[in-house]
Amino acid sequence: MDYRWKKALLSRKGYEYKGIVDLVAITLNNKRPDELEIMLVQVKSGKGNRIDEKKKERLRIARRKLKITLAGAEIPETKVNIFNIPTR
Repeated sequence: MDYRWKKALLSRKGYEYKGIVDLVAITLNNKRPDELEIMLVQVKSGKGNRIDEKKKERLRIARRKLKITLAGAEIPETKVNIFNIPTR
């Protein structure tokens, strides 16, 4: 995986998440900085563990259900103000 990717576990406590997506990786395009690529990752470990067709289909469904929310953050002094930006 390229060093530009940032990874985040979805489980708050660091345990295996119940959904199909275990990790989310995001990278920026250096030539087009407003262009992002998001990767949904299913993690398997140990001998014999493979991502079967059923899990691949669940990942495809998760990709179709992906929701993106726009937000802004302003730091006027010592407090961060985060607000939603409505889509048109």
